[in-house]
Amino acid sequence: MINTCDESIATWATEGDMFVIKDYDAFENKVIPQYFDHNKYSSFARQLNFYGFRKITNETVRRADFDPSTAKWIKFHNKNFVRGRPELLSAIKRTTRANTLLPGQQNELSQIKHDVDRLQFDVDCMKSSFESKFEQLSRNLKKQMKSVE
Repeated sequence: MINTCDESIATWATEGDMFVIKDYDAFENKVIPQYFDHNKYSSFARQLNFYGFRKITNETVRRADFDPSTAKWIKFHNKNFVRGRPELLSAIKRTTRANTLLPGQQNELSQIKHDVDRLQFDVDCMKSSFESKFEQLSRNLKKQMKSVE
């Protein structure tokens, strides 16, 4: 998509380690519909995020470094999306909740799941005990009612 795009709309960055959207409106109206069933930039950007792309902001420290001609450019980076390196593309995978957790969070999630299973077992045991006691009380009450008659 980037290799065949009009360079005034979107292109590779000079280093080839990210791509740059230079004309937001043209990209949304001309490029996105060629590859997707929509022309929404926000949906396109969301999909990029799912695949590990990150938006790179144009931050300047000094006012003199500010370039109004590039200020509205949007840059996206993924370490496996590099100009001239198609063999890296197979490493780009859609992220899921499971693989976006940090190692400590994964352990915590496993512990929580274990605790929930244990609590569910305890609730089931209490329910069974309650039902048994209720039946016993119900039988005793019937016996007492019969004896009163």
